[in-house]
Amino acid sequence: VTDLVPPDFTTARTELITGMSESIAIAFISTTLGLFIAVPLGLLSSRNIVARRAVFVATRSMLVLFRGIPELIIAVLFVSAMGLGPVPGTLALTLVTAFFMSKLIADTFEEVDPSPREAVFATGATRVQELFGSVLPQAMPALVSQILYMLDVNLRSSTVLGIVGGGGIGFLLLGSIRVFEFGTTGAVIFSIFVVVYAIELIGAWVRSELAKAN
Repeated sequence: VTDLVPPDFTTARTELITGMSESIAIAFISTTLGLFIAVPLGLLSSRNIVARRAVFVATRSMLVLFRGIPELIIAVLFVSAMGLGPVPGTLALTLVTAFFMSKLIADTFEEVDPSPREAVFATGATRVQELFGSVLPQAMPALVSQILYMLDVNLRSSTVLGIVGGGGIGFLLLGSIRVFEFGTTGAVIFSIFVVVYAIELIGAWVRSELAKAN
């Protein structure tokens, strides 16, 4: 542990900047793409949103099946099919995000207060209007927190994916450990900490703004 301090930002400065930039890009892109898949899956796996029980059960079962596959296995499959680089790592994290966030979104939708929904239905609104008028406004604060949490998780996961060739800072992290350049290892760990902490501060600010708005 003492060899990690002080961090060495000079020996592999270029690789550190490139690796962190890739990791941040992988985290943001995979989180965004994953949400496009997770939102409809979350709606389909919410028992209070979907009228047909068969659709709810089938979607939930599929999500449980895919969530049981470790992200490293998914990353290795993409790397094997597409080669080394940030693209297979991004696609792997996109699927992980989609399956994980869909469960969080479904649970959030199922916990909304039914009273506003009944009031909107009483006005003659359609199910789509009811979704946007009463479900999403209630779920939005929790959804924002979950999205920021997923971004945090994906940033740390991107460092692990780099170890198996999925791009990001993980390759430099593994290489510095192998050649006993622990000063560089400390620099990598410190850089990851700074970015994760920045995301935490942004998340706290967004949550406070949402609380003020409500």
